[in-house]
Amino acid sequence: MDKKFRSLCDLDSAELVAGCASVVNRIFIIIGEFQAINLTLCSLCLCGDITFQALDGKKVIRFIFMMVCLLALIGCQNNIQKELVLFDFESDKDLDRVHWKCHTLLSLSSEHATHGEKSLKLELYPSAYPGLNPVLDKWDWRDYSSLRLDFFNPGKEDISITVRIDDKGDADDYEDRYNRNFLLQPGINHIEILMNSLVTSGTNRQLDLRKIQKYLFFMVNPTQKVILYVDNIRLNA
Repeated sequence: MDKKFRSLCDLDSAELVAGCASVVNRIFIIIGEFQAINLTLCSLCLCGDITFQALDGKKVIRFIFMMVCLLALIGCQNNIQKELVLFDFESDKDLDRVHWKCHTLLSLSSEHATHGEKSLKLELYPSAYPGLNPVLDKWDWRDYSSLRLDFFNPGKEDISITVRIDDKGDADDYEDRYNRNFLLQPGINHIEILMNSLVTSGTNRQLDLRKIQKYLFFMVNPTQKVILYVDNIRLNA
């Protein structure tokens, strides 16, 4: 979408305040030297002389516009979903929203669901990086504080997985993307990744939450077949 036609709710707090301030400054340029308004009431019955202090026109305009911006910001905040489910794997349509790859078998399962009635079963075979690479529909993550995923490890041993998140379409370099290893213990595992922790592995650069390009998780060179279940991949405000 053309940035010129973004709605107020597409802007973050800083952009909204900056935009309002810009509008106020433009009005000041147009009206030039706005004269103060003097209102004087004299000889009021039972009240005597009452003199109102001069009202500063610039301050009045600034106050009005800041109030409008504040109300708009509150309205946008109220429209933000506290939780946005990216995947809950309830239908075959969800299987169409992942990038299929060799050595990874995906199927819906009625076992170990944490949201709804189904989860995603992953069968990971010995290879370089078997795992899950979902199709990303929500690129702007600024309104959320964390990414959460639920895993179930049916085995008896811990499993190490890597979560990767990119904010560049061509971020093939390990140093220019977020990478973190998680140890999945037998049973249920709730993973939470805070947005303020999303920094690149090499340069410690903060990811641009306005344009998250991809997120995926995988194992590195498993020596035998591994089974995992994942469900309720979501963004939390």
